[in-house]
Amino acid sequence: MDARRARAAAQVARLVVRCAAEPHALPGTRWQLEQARHLVADLHADDAEAAHLAGVVQAASLAQGRSGMLPLALLAYAHHLSRETRWEESLVFTALAVRCYDAVPAPRDAMTAALLAGRARSALRDWDAASVAYAIAERAAFAGGDATSAARATLGLAACERGRGDLPAAEARSARLLTSARGPALADVRADALLLLGDVMGAQGRHAEALDATYRALAHTDGEAQTLRALAALARGLAACGAHAAARRAWRLVRDGGDPDGCFEALLELLPLDALTGDRLAFERSRRDLDAVLPAMSPMRRTEALYRIGLGYARFGRRSVALALLEEAQCLAQGAELVQWQEMIARARNALPEAMLPLAEETESALPPLVARVTHGLAAIVAARSA
Repeated sequence: MDARRARAAAQVARLVVRCAAEPHALPGTRWQLEQARHLVADLHADDAEAAHLAGVVQAASLAQGRSGMLPLALLAYAHHLSRETRWEESLVFTALAVRCYDAVPAPRDAMTAALLAGRARSALRDWDAASVAYAIAERAAFAGGDATSAARATLGLAACERGRGDLPAAEARSARLLTSARGPALADVRADALLLLGDVMGAQGRHAEALDATYRALAHTDGEAQTLRALAALARGLAACGAHAAARRAWRLVRDGGDPDGCFEALLELLPLDALTGDRLAFERSRRDLDAVLPAMSPMRRTEALYRIGLGYARFGRRSVALALLEEAQCLAQGAELVQWQEMIARARNALPEAMLPLAEETESALPPLVARVTHGLAAIVAARSA
């Protein structure tokens, strides 16, 4: 199915390139159109990607050359690809959509295309290109009076500054956005801005401030996916502040939240926390759950999982088991040419920690007031989600 979809998408792309340059009266364009129709019709009718490709083909057949509904159909397909994290393909079809305009796109269309390009470039860590795209999106959104999209573009620019390592600039832009982004329609933007602010503060070693910003983000989250991302950030912040028991509770919420990627991340993070607190039963459960999904994961994720499991067993005094797992992780990293992981694993094998006594579970009274307030609030969230 994936191969058929790839062939259909490639043919649709060729059709769009021809439509952007030549009218439909030419025999070559008609042939491209019939080929695209044939390949798309060969896909399952209830497949979401097939529906998008069929929409592009239909728009191309009605476009009489360029413009019409074709750019909008292409942007819708690019958005679908971005939701599936197929960033390179999303960029290709976003660029094709821009090519299909007869004139300068309307502000709303330009903003949509630029936001898609910015999101894809950010995911690919091409921060300079992403910044250019987000700046275009910001201007177009302001020109079109779209405050929500303008705020999203501003947030993207702040994330690019974070990606380049310009932490003061990212913090300043995020703080300004929080001041200007008001109203219920921008609640999810405020949540993401607070999460970014927390991440930036944490990267500067300001863990208590980072935890406060992350906790405040939970009050603005819109939808389960954003809530789970906020809980994951909260778990990392709690662990950085030494509240390991609370961090475990937060990661368990993410683990049980129903998102496969979030579940995998939670299991990875629970391994060292379970080992740190000496909870062998919970550690073995996390390992068992990871074993069930590891075959479908990328080599890098499998390497990381084996590395963390190995270090966990070392803390429990199972040195021979730990060394065997680290050797397996090293072989996997070598096969996938993961140089940084090879170096990390080699260092761990040469300095494997001895069995360590578990940390005592911290009490709220022993924590700083801000951290204690967050752990108390988390307990209420756990109770509400368990009801």
